[in-house]
Amino acid sequence: MSIIRRLHENGTTVIMVCHDMEVVADFAERIIVMSDGLVVDQGSTFEILRNRHTLEAADLVPPQIVDISLALQLMSPTLADSAVARANTLAEMRAAIEPNTLAVPFEGVDR
Repeated sequence: MSIIRRLHENGTTVIMVCHDMEVVADFAERIIVMSDGLVVDQGSTFEILRNRHTLEAADLVPPQIVDISLALQLMSPTLADSAVARANTLAEMRAAIEPNTLAVPFEGVDR
């Protein structure tokens, strides 16, 4: 995956087919969701991973961190527009909680 990240950082467009929503959340800026050969939805990673109708239509499970951020958003309306409620990855959640730690990964997690 480091090769894909480097290609993208150098301006190369990368098209990837993937069923692992953790990987999708970490790498994709835009998503096209397909089911049975048909396009179900398309949009930003943030929008798609939070669209339950789209995920259910394609039998996709969002990353656990998305479920956590959505639950926090429901539990506390003051978090609704916060970085915590918008987190798609562990790194984004950690950065929202501890803003000075974005570059430091969780122990044992390279995402």
